[in-house]
Amino acid sequence: MEDLIASHLSEFSAEGGVYLPGSSGYDACLLAAAGANYACKAEGRAPPIVLQPACERDVVLAVRAVAEGARRGLWPTSVATAAVEADKSVAKVQPVMTVCGGGHSELCVGSRV
Repeated sequence: MEDLIASHLSEFSAEGGVYLPGSSGYDACLLAAAGANYACKAEGRAPPIVLQPACERDVVLAVRAVAEGARRGLWPTSVATAAVEADKSVAKVQPVMTVCGGGHSELCVGSRV
């Protein structure tokens, strides 16, 4: 995980946050997300990394890091089937990323990168 952070999140803005379980700020970040989003609290999430982007560039870095982490097998993925040719299909692995907004909605949006 530390290698992923160094390679993909080293340019994350100082105003943003990169938190691992047990690190300073991790629990507070999850509590804030749970307070703003009922679904986060109800599902009792404990993600392997929590990112708080502060600008558009942070969002781009976060999405790239999630995709790379899934490629490395650092967290769960979902499998979607995509048609490659008329009669053939191939399983495509997609990283799972959850977006918890700042209280604008009671929903957390599950996304696939």
